Amino acid sequence: MYNFWFAVENPASLSSLKKGIARPEVNATWYPATPRQSRPFNNLTTALSQAARNGRVDALFYESNRQPMPPAALIRRRPTLLSLEAISSFPENLPKELAKITPAGLVVGSEWAKTQLVNHLKIAPSRILVTHTGLDLANWDEALQAFERARANKTGLPERVRLLFVGDDFVGLGGTLLLDLLKNNPRLAESCELHLVVNRRTAATYLASALLPNYVHVHSYIYPQNEPTELYLKADICVLPSYKPVSPALVAKAMAACRPIIATNIGGLPEMVRDGQSGLLIEPGDQSGLVLALQTLVEDPARRYALGEGARRIAEAEFDAATNAHKILTFMKQITAEARSNHTFAASSNFSQLAVANIPPDTYPNVEE
Repeated sequence: MYNFWFAVENPASLSSLKKGIARPEVNATWYPATPRQSRPFNNLTTALSQAARNGRVDALFYESNRQPMPPAALIRRRPTLLSLEAISSFPENLPKELAKITPAGLVVGSEWAKTQLVNHLKIAPSRILVTHTGLDLANWDEALQAFERARANKTGLPERVRLLFVGDDFVGLGGTLLLDLLKNNPRLAESCELHLVVNRRTAATYLASALLPNYVHVHSYIYPQNEPTELYLKADICVLPSYKPVSPALVAKAMAACRPIIATNIGGLPEMVRDGQSGLLIEPGDQSGLVLALQTLVEDPARRYALGEGARRIAEAEFDAATNAHKILTFMKQITAEARSNHTFAASSNFSQLAVANIPPDTYPNVEE
């Protein structure tokens, strides 16, 4: 029996992990890491310490992009797997605390991110798991089927092609570029409507309703990752002309919804948006390239459909929550086995000295602590 703790902030990630981790050999404890907690790690450390004294903690999985990293003392106490999937820029946006702590492993969303950690922080490749928390694709299938049934029974569908942009950093992710492009291209503006999903501060700063054309629609939420599924289903093309690397989660939902994506060739994006397979890639800041990509998909519904189908196939292969939760679970079993067989684990301060034990899942040692 494995006693694993999971401290997860994002509700969608929490739900996906719970379904994938539900296995008879795992006793899972779920601990919320939410912004509402003023001092979440004091509470988490206390709870973990008490459980550890009773032998009820083997490893901790931690994922949050708005809370600080867990204290080094907590990570030294038990093997910890830290998820950095939500971090888009390496090494600039890495938490400063990461250099001071020694987690047993890290989870990132792309091979590009893994390479950055290896090159900049000298982390051993075996300590890094490339995967995603994943999406419940069965739920997306139900939503897709319901949407298609409703659309089939509806007349007077919009004549304009719907473009969808989602992002917190409106400038950095290319929102202003997209807005200006449509304003300066009457041909596209006449055939498209642009839906922008942004936080409230961005909406107030850049998107005053009195200044927007009638083909631009703003959807304001506290956090864009909480946008409704319906926006993806209603979209025809998802557009992310980012100037900087982004979290894979920004395009994962588009892929689950069978929507083609226009994105920039930067960071880990090309691993998901495969040019000519699931979408079209342009170079950052290439306005003429963006115009051409938009015109190509706006004027060719069959091409949009084919790329959308390709995006969904990639989502099924790489973003299925159950499959990816199993990868995370296997990694946690590995670091648990390593800790049980190497009692000097917690004292090590060098990432490169912590090699994951390649032990088959059915032969993990059962050593009493």
